[in-house]
Amino acid sequence: MLRGLFKKNDGPNRREIARLQKIVERISALEPEFELLDDAQLRAKTDEFRRRLEEGETLDDVLIEAFAATREAAKRTIGMRHYDVQLIGGIILHRGTIAEMKTGEGKTLVATLPLYLNALAGRGVHLVTPNDYLSKVGVQWMGTIYHALGLSVGVIQSAAVDPNRGSFLFDPGYPSADDRFLNLRPVSRRQAYQADITYGTNNEFGFDYLRDNMARDLSERVQRELYYAIVDEVDNILIDEARTPLIISGPAEESSELYRRFAGIVPRLRASSPKSVEDDDPDGDYAVEERTRVVTLTDRGVERVEQALPELGDGESIYDPKHVHMLPYLDNALRAHVTYKRDKDYIVKDGEVIIVDEFTGRLMHGRRFSEGLHQAIEAKEGVQVRRESLTYATITFQNYFRMYEKLAGMTGTAKTEEEEFQRIYNLDVAVLPTNVEYRADYGDLNTRERRTSEIEGVSFAGVLNGRGDVAVTTYEPADGDGRLYFKRLDLMDVIYSTEKAKFRAVVDEIAALHEANRPVLVGTIAIETSERLSRMLKRRGVPHQVLNAKYHEDEAVIIAQAGRPGAVTIATNMAGRGVDIKLGGDPEGVARQQMRKEGIDLTEIPQMQWNQALDLLRQGQDVTEVYPDRWAQVLAGAVSDCAADRDRVVGMGGLHILGTERHEARRIDNQLRGRAGRQGDPGSSRFYISLEDDLMRRFGGDRVQSLMDRAGMDDMPLEFGILSKTIESAQMRVEGYNFDIRKHVLEYDDVVNKQREVIYAQRQQVLSASDLRDQVLRMVQEEVARVVATHTPGPDPDDWDLRGLYGELRLFFPLPSDFNYRKWGGLEPAEIKEQLFEMAERAYDGINRAVGHQVYRQAVQEDVTLSTLAQSSDPARRMAYRLLVERLGGEPGEDVAAQSLRRLAEEIRSQVEESFVDAYTLFRDRQLMLRAVDGLWVRHLTDLDALREGIGLRAFGQQNPLVAYRKEAHEMYQALLARIQETVARSVYLAPQTLVTRPGARNRRQLQAVRPRVLREGGSQPARSRPQSVKTSSEGRTVGRNDPCWCGSGKKYKHCHMRQDMEEQRGSVAATRPPKGPGRKQRRRR
Repeated sequence: MLRGLFKKNDGPNRREIARLQKIVERISALEPEFELLDDAQLRAKTDEFRRRLEEGETLDDVLIEAFAATREAAKRTIGMRHYDVQLIGGIILHRGTIAEMKTGEGKTLVATLPLYLNALAGRGVHLVTPNDYLSKVGVQWMGTIYHALGLSVGVIQSAAVDPNRGSFLFDPGYPSADDRFLNLRPVSRRQAYQADITYGTNNEFGFDYLRDNMARDLSERVQRELYYAIVDEVDNILIDEARTPLIISGPAEESSELYRRFAGIVPRLRASSPKSVEDDDPDGDYAVEERTRVVTLTDRGVERVEQALPELGDGESIYDPKHVHMLPYLDNALRAHVTYKRDKDYIVKDGEVIIVDEFTGRLMHGRRFSEGLHQAIEAKEGVQVRRESLTYATITFQNYFRMYEKLAGMTGTAKTEEEEFQRIYNLDVAVLPTNVEYRADYGDLNTRERRTSEIEGVSFAGVLNGRGDVAVTTYEPADGDGRLYFKRLDLMDVIYSTEKAKFRAVVDEIAALHEANRPVLVGTIAIETSERLSRMLKRRGVPHQVLNAKYHEDEAVIIAQAGRPGAVTIATNMAGRGVDIKLGGDPEGVARQQMRKEGIDLTEIPQMQWNQALDLLRQGQDVTEVYPDRWAQVLAGAVSDCAADRDRVVGMGGLHILGTERHEARRIDNQLRGRAGRQGDPGSSRFYISLEDDLMRRFGGDRVQSLMDRAGMDDMPLEFGILSKTIESAQMRVEGYNFDIRKHVLEYDDVVNKQREVIYAQRQQVLSASDLRDQVLRMVQEEVARVVATHTPGPDPDDWDLRGLYGELRLFFPLPSDFNYRKWGGLEPAEIKEQLFEMAERAYDGINRAVGHQVYRQAVQEDVTLSTLAQSSDPARRMAYRLLVERLGGEPGEDVAAQSLRRLAEEIRSQVEESFVDAYTLFRDRQLMLRAVDGLWVRHLTDLDALREGIGLRAFGQQNPLVAYRKEAHEMYQALLARIQETVARSVYLAPQTLVTRPGARNRRQLQAVRPRVLREGGSQPARSRPQSVKTSSEGRTVGRNDPCWCGSGKKYKHCHMRQDMEEQRGSVAATRPPKGPGRKQRRRR
């Protein structure tokens, strides 16, 4: 029964799919039962499943019923029923495997099955897409299924200006003012992540993770745990994007003028000929290694560069220590000039250099080449050289997605990269048959090999050159009555000696296809290629659409309409990925476009009516009888026109794919081919190649050139199988080479990743801890012990430097004003430390109580109520309210919460004041620790980048660079931990300069520590007036001894808070103004 299904799935995979088929049969058996449920009963199934999970059942226990419920919801809401093979795909995704499904097989619908099932656990699940359009449309399309089942679904969109924008929840009743955002209600990013299911791009998920780990308060974090994710177009995200880390950075120092200087010098250099490079005797100023794209200066080139640098004196070299800082600028200028090409690797737009994704051809806004290369390209192009950046947080997609508890993926092309998926992500790849292949193997359809001349009604026009003997695989109904299905016709590659001849042939074939009224999608690799083809087609008078490096919704719209009769679409190999090309055009897209032209407001058309109209049209009914509105007429006309166009296109052979160059990765070529022949439609594909293409020149040109030379045909095409095998062999070598690069990058990043995980985990502990007193005091004690040990070495007191100990302690430690370091002369080091520990604990409690009391007094003066505390934007005030609720044993009553603090009962006021002390103690400790961790972590990342940049040179010293990097990175990490502890310990007793912000101030951080102005040894302390022990009332006047106290108790100030205020101010002076030390003429000790 399933014999054909296993043609691509042998061994264990074959047995696994056989087991899954039994599960599918059980799901299908429940279909009649679920059809009898009304909408409320179907929705109640979700509550039933969750209750069963709470009682101890597993997701696998409820899988069969959950999938049956999802299939039924899809039938009722969007009129689509999951095929059996789609159910198999859903099970595979649930089990954490990559499902390879061909284009047009309904991956978007398949994902609803495991997403619904895993969302029942209540931990949040993610669907990751390569771009915003796919995530938004996925929610708008599939959101009705989840909504019918009682689940919430959110979507995250890119919003570089404000990360809190661009987040939505699916809400069928929300009246959107923009028809592009139908059924999407704007919410905070945190709310979007709190939804049961969240759609978004890989970039946004990764950046939100980094931003969460830079938050200063738990309320600023938006993501939940990383539980389960399905990655759409998984090969694009986990492989193509793997070498590009996500980086949150800020501006560093101004860019050096050396970028522009070397950008002017390098163009004067002359390249060596390829023959001389092969002979190891370069005849130019620099040599280029074609395979690796590495550029090196020759001795002659070095001399010419040195002659152009006036700061080099006679006999001096750029490699001398005093000039070696210029080498990175020279290296980047050389790479920018030789290996990075405009309109291929990047474009220049509005005075800005924008990177072009080598795999998708899209612009990568906001991304920059690292290590100064981007600045070198800016200097080369004569635009503003922007400041270099400082990395605050970074992570690779490889390490981000490996943090998910369970990960799955789906794509049309994954099998060729199975080894990498297994080794890096521990993910297996399961290749699923198409629905048509599944039906053929099941017995519903018969498979036949037929000549094109034998097929009636389908001609494959424009590509066969009159040949009728080309074999095509068809799938026909067993009874001979019904639709005829096709397997895509992949024609042999056509190879030319020169690029010029190749493009002439490409244009000839496009013109022939257009004349035959057959749609064609032309795939290019570079922007310059698409623009060259566009110019040639304009000269031939062939109308066409060009998609190159333009990333917006029009791309998906144009790609969706690329199947209309005679359409010619030039695009990058990956353009429109995730969007199906429907033969004859997409009727919904055509209708919406026409409605916009007529001024019809699409937001006023209920989604339910739109879906019902489509169902009626599919059944051949007159929709205008049910909906006599203009929009229904336009929709009916679009459906009718597209159906007629579809019949014409099918008769011409369907969509033809024309590749103008082979990509380095076979799966990118497969992805391009996969745009044709969807769901059994006829379609064909062919690649045109020249020996001057990058791939052939770098990895296979010599062998093929010799064949053509022997054939004696320079301008005639060759269609030999051996050539295609040579090309495939070259692609496999490049894939292996790129895999090694990605694996190499990952090995280095794993070192940083382990450190990052520890730092972020400790940061999370700091944010969630209810008390940090013990940790802070431990750091202080260890720093004090280190300082004491440094100045009291050995058992002999004559070797001790007690004066130096006193001087260093005064830099960060609040010693009493009358303290004399000579008292330490008769003590052991352990006794000195014990004394200092006790002083440290008293000072810690004193300064934090002073801070707490002061912010409480300011809150009183502002007439703050408990309600405003609970809703404050200040996290410290909210924390004070939470602590008060704990002290009171519950929420205060509405009447109490509405009173200002000064009017509360004295017992409650004292509780509030103590809550302020505890809250601001924790808040201050938290900010001190986070400030130390964040600041030093940024410096640590910068240091690791510098280490990584030069570590490769260790190979010349017979050292393994990776081993050396791991060793030195570990040493740097240990030093980082020590510096964090030292920074915290030396910041604890610095008196806050601004304890609280003024009412209405926008500054979110309410504590700012400054270094006390302390006396350096032998120096003098600037005169400073002693603070007076007076306070101001809420009206701003000074509070006198006999005035009513500022706290509102009604008592006189001298009988209420005056004594406490004076003690706190004395403690503040002790903390901020160390005593004057002894003069130089005094003895060092005793």
